[in-house]
Amino acid sequence: MRIIVYYIKDMLPVMVMALPIVFIVRVIAVKVRKKQRGSHNWYHEIGLGIFVLFLTGLASQTIVPVWGISLEGPEMPGIADRLSSINLIPFQALIIIARIISNGGIPEREIVQLFGNIGMFIVPGFMLPLLWRSFQNMSKTVLVCALISFTIEFTQLFTGRSTDIDDLLLNTLGGILGFLIFAAVKRSALAKISERFHSIPRESIMTKDKGEV
Repeated sequence: MRIIVYYIKDMLPVMVMALPIVFIVRVIAVKVRKKQRGSHNWYHEIGLGIFVLFLTGLASQTIVPVWGISLEGPEMPGIADRLSSINLIPFQALIIIARIISNGGIPEREIVQLFGNIGMFIVPGFMLPLLWRSFQNMSKTVLVCALISFTIEFTQLFTGRSTDIDDLLLNTLGGILGFLIFAAVKRSALAKISERFHSIPRESIMTKDKGEV
């Protein structure tokens, strides 16, 4: 829980600032869709809004540059600094944690980063199949989560942040866990509630099919 609070505290201000923009955009989208289709799904819209706000907060922690500011302007990291922030060795994070523990230390920061990288991608792993039926396929959802993570890591090459293959692996693991949580919800008493968040509710599909017949 402490790890979750750690990240939410940093993401929350950005999400709050983005809230009015997301709200206005989704209201306009609902009006347009209502004219085209004559109906809309508020469950889906609320879920989508929350998901977009989360992605905005995620971007603030992973993509927004961390360049320093001086009187001369932004201080972009040099080539040497960029190269030193790249890790292409898998499981290096676990090796570092094990090393700190073996030396009698407490790798609190490293553990926060490890579980934070997993936890952040549980959200898209869960929300994608919740909001869109086309993502109720584990391979597709996990692939999209991996692509999002790869895009973040690649972008970080140019924003002064570290690029780490472990982040990609942990993010993908988070996507898998998120999908498994969704699959568990689908098999639970909450299944009917989860159906309401799809862009086209099952009831609408059944009604349409009956009308076509």
